[in-house]
Amino acid sequence: MTPATGHKRIWERIAGAEDLPAIAHATSLVLAATSPFCLWLVGPVGAGKTTLSGALLHELGLPQKVPVLSPTYTYLQEYTLPDGRRMAHMDLYRGTAIEALEDAGVFADLSCYSGMLIEWPPIDSTNTMPTILGFAPTQIMLIEPVEGGRKRHYQLVVAR
Repeated sequence: MTPATGHKRIWERIAGAEDLPAIAHATSLVLAATSPFCLWLVGPVGAGKTTLSGALLHELGLPQKVPVLSPTYTYLQEYTLPDGRRMAHMDLYRGTAIEALEDAGVFADLSCYSGMLIEWPPIDSTNTMPTILGFAPTQIMLIEPVEGGRKRHYQLVVAR
């Protein structure tokens, strides 16, 4: 059973690292049609959530020279695209991440972001906190390593 059970599948693919630009492009087309968007990235440790986040941000317009860093320890990395759109890249892996971000006032005005990429979201279907705080998903990307980790199974679904 996956967190996306019951959600409408947009597309799914099994792909290797060389296919990441195509995965990012296909995903960015869906995200560009949703404004603002909130993409939840779900998968085990090492699945490539941060790597995909970087490819997506670059596909959305972030200059290639700008590195996309893991927000694991900072909880949040912000990026401004050349066209002025602000993007948030969050990591809620640690149990205190939501509380720390809430204490820091991050959730006070999430409307300033054109897009949010959230790794390790709180996927418990009974948890209303994402909706209350403003980061309920518009789409969910499930990533599972397959073929001994040589490839990934990507599944993009509509969350609402």
